Amino acid sequence: MISTIPIKLIGNYRNMFLLLLVSFLTTSCYSVSTSSYSDQEFKRKKYNMICVYSYDDNFVHRSLLEQTMIKELRRYSVYAIEGSVVFPPTRERKESEFLSELMKNGVDGFLKFEIVIEEKGVIKTNNSGGNESENISNSVLLNQSIKFKYKVTLIDVKTNKVAWIGSSELLNYYGIDQYNRETFFGKLSESIIEELQAKGHINQN
Repeated sequence: MISTIPIKLIGNYRNMFLLLLVSFLTTSCYSVSTSSYSDQEFKRKKYNMICVYSYDDNFVHRSLLEQTMIKELRRYSVYAIEGSVVFPPTRERKESEFLSELMKNGVDGFLKFEIVIEEKGVIKTNNSGGNESENISNSVLLNQSIKFKYKVTLIDVKTNKVAWIGSSELLNYYGIDQYNRETFFGKLSESIIEELQAKGHINQN
């Protein structure tokens, strides 16, 4: 019995090493690339109070994305709040309810994340359509372990118009799991912030 202990320990260490190696490879092989455009009316306009809202029916990912983005924004002196706390996904809301609550909280920018799935050349979203400047309450409830992109929109709360829009492409990426999700949302947040800074919508430091 005693002589078998070292063998078991070696086996355990080997399994642990393999697990760490797989985790490292899955988190280091992919990257996030973001491109964006600002509306002429809001070019270089800075936002100091942003509400971050993720449309995702996976509440773990939803909360983690919002919290990670808020943490990164605060590093650049941008006060941010978690959208799903202000607007819990317990019921449908009218456009006027969103705007009223945002203004009451002193929010000047509403940053929303939507998942866009590309499958066999067909792009699938759950947008309800209509005027792009009146789409705060549109919901996207897509969460699948396939390649997808994020559509990110910054809405100017005062005018309820789209001030900035971006698309984040996930390279060499096929799914989020408990081993890579924190790293993934961190990379996504950093990529979005770099674009917002480049377009003059948030502070550089």
